[in-house]
Parts: sequence; C-alpha cells; structure tokens
Amino acid sequence: MLMPEMPLAFGYKICWLAIHCVKPAQVAQALQLHDIGPVNWTQGLTEAYNDNGQVYVSPCLNGWVLVVGRALWNKIDMNQNIEENEWLYQLSRTLGDVYYFSTMRDLNNHAWAKIHNGQVKRAYAYSGEMGEVMWDYGNISREEQSLGFDFADYKGSNVNGEGCFPNEQDVLSIASAWSIDTSFNTGKYRPDLGFIGRI
Repeated sequence: MLMPEMPLAFGYKICWLAIHCVKPAQVAQALQLHDIGPVNWTQGLTEAYNDNGQVYVSPCLNGWVLVVGRALWNKIDMNQNIEENEWLYQLSRTLGDVYYFSTMRDLNNHAWAKIHNGQVKRAYAYSGEMGEVMWDYGNISREEQSLGFDFADYKGSNVNGEGCFPNEQDVLSIASAWSIDTSFNTGKYRPDLGFIGRI
C-alpha cells in the first residue's frame, strides 16, 4: 500500500521548479506529462534523481507546487540566453509565477530564475565548467540583496573587484527566500502523495 509521507528535504545536485497558487493537476497538464502515477516523497525523489526523463510533482505545499527532476536540465539550457529558453517562458504564460533553481555540484553550475506571466524578472546562472556567468538578467532582487549576494559579473569580478561565485547553498537560500524552503525545516505540512510523470 502506498503510504503518504511528510515532505523530504532535497536541493543538492538537482533542479526544480516552484510554481505558485496552482494545483498539481494543472502543473501536470501544463508540463504535458505522460505515464503519470501516484508516489510518495521517497519514491518521487528517487525517480527525480535518476536520469530517466521523469519528474516528481509534489502535493500543494503552503500554496506552492514543486516539480523536481534532473530531466529539467534537458528542458532549460544554461548555455542559451535565458530569453531563448522558450519552454520556460511558455510554462509561465500558462501557470503564472514560475521559479527555476538548479544545483550541479560536480560542474559547479548553479542557477536561479523568476518568471512572471511569460516575462523574466530576474535570472542568474554561473557555470564553473565554463568559468563564466551565463545569465545575469534583471535587477538583483531584494531577497538576493538581503542574503548578501554580490557575485561576479561577466568580467569575472563583483562590485568590490573580487572574484566571487555562487555555490549550491546559495541556490537553496534564494529558493527559500523566493518560494519554499526545500529543507522543510520551516512551515507546517502534512503527509501526502505527489505523482511522477515522464516529461
């Protein structure tokens, strides 16, 4: 028997979307998922971390639905300008507020983006593999300022003239500030089921 579970922490070596004020079924429809089936958090995150084309869609968590999976790396390309990632734009046109977060420890590639109704409000991505900032779109957000983010620009230095680049913990921090804390140490949740689907 499939047992509902409390949310399980995630965020390292993975990418995810945080989508505000929608139902999981709406998200699945917008993603055009197929081979959909119910899973608990343990099963869902296990599949999300496998490179098998599947994503885990969480239950609603304090007004947020999370979509987790390495398969998203095939949909959102850091090597393209953020404005060229049409898939992400289209998703936001359908669902409204869509936030993207990515931590790729092995390559030291880290990214975050905020898209509202098909328009990018803020996007930052650093590729340790390439040694460059791939995205730096829009004004730095209040939340980034509050977190003390002062990362390097395309010239390889920040406002202080120093080389400083984000790490995976920074991605988790901005995810928590913009959307939901994926350690789930804050907030009240109940055991529930999500579902897995092929994207």
